[in-house]
Amino acid sequence: MCIRDSAKTIIAYENKGRAGKRINLAIMTSDDTHQRTEELLEEHNYFGLMEDKVTLLKQDKVPCFSDSTGKLALSDGWELATKPHGPGDVHRLLHRSGLAKRWADDGVKWVVFFQDTNPLAFRALPAALAVSQRNGFHMNMMCIPRPAKDSMGAICKMHSQKEGRSYTMTVESNQLGPLLKASGHKAGDTGDPDTGLSPYPGNTNQFIVDLPQYAQILEVTRGDLPEFVNPKYTNGPKSAFKSPARLECMMQDYARILPRSAAVGFTMSEAWFSYSPVKNNPTAAAKLAMQGRPDRSATTSEMHVYRCNCKMLRKLGADIAPPEEQVYNSIAVQVWPRVLWTPTFAATFKELAEKVNGTALKLSK
Repeated sequence: MCIRDSAKTIIAYENKGRAGKRINLAIMTSDDTHQRTEELLEEHNYFGLMEDKVTLLKQDKVPCFSDSTGKLALSDGWELATKPHGPGDVHRLLHRSGLAKRWADDGVKWVVFFQDTNPLAFRALPAALAVSQRNGFHMNMMCIPRPAKDSMGAICKMHSQKEGRSYTMTVESNQLGPLLKASGHKAGDTGDPDTGLSPYPGNTNQFIVDLPQYAQILEVTRGDLPEFVNPKYTNGPKSAFKSPARLECMMQDYARILPRSAAVGFTMSEAWFSYSPVKNNPTAAAKLAMQGRPDRSATTSEMHVYRCNCKMLRKLGADIAPPEEQVYNSIAVQVWPRVLWTPTFAATFKELAEKVNGTALKLSK
């Protein structure tokens, strides 16, 4: 989801809320993106958002290691190689900038974290927000049904004997199988015989937090999260790295620093409605598609937007032509009628139903 589309959706939500109440938007940038993001916003007059409601937070970089001995990597001559510290830096930045406390003092009740590669990011948000309020969740992770052994992280309930407590948290896909086997589940991450779905929902990297409590926790923790190293190896003994690795932290690991009393849950929606991220370039995506794996590319994601809109119209009774398989960028995709609408036309399914008479609508392919 680009900044423009995020802004349009935010404006649409503002128009549905209390008169004069504006929504804050914080964008985490890096050295590579900060200046260009700032210039883009200024060039387009913040896409209709109020300038004082938009904040850019630039994350720091950390030194990298070249191998498993912890040797520092160099990028050019005697200069240290550095990389961003990971998406989890957003919590430290919201604390350091004072933004979280200021929002809480202004009466804001909820903060939504989302990553901008998913154009369907806001579709399930109103429902998830209602679930958070109804259940009193301090943290509500937005999930989708997850095929067994899929490469996305999984939501699990972890029991710590050492600490004598349980956590509802995300486990990365490369850790889930070994973790299950070490816990006595010899088959690892196995799917339902009928659906192929894992019992562990897929993490979409979107979640909602209760802001008053969030601001209090940041005052104590300063937004520091547990860190890890995730190198890619080039040899069997796992001593040489393909590229320099660094300490990093994950945004959703906020669940690990919550107190025992915190209510942590998740809201699951169908993937067609809420999740189709762009993670791979065309070359890498084509290779994944040939292997029968999710390519998660711009090609597929665009088609999934059309699919989502057509399915929503079908639920209203519209007669929509079935999709056709075509190949773009060496990826076979199901092509639905190219249906688009702006968030200001319909930001929720209820609003779409109020504006579209589905039974009178027929679309060819």
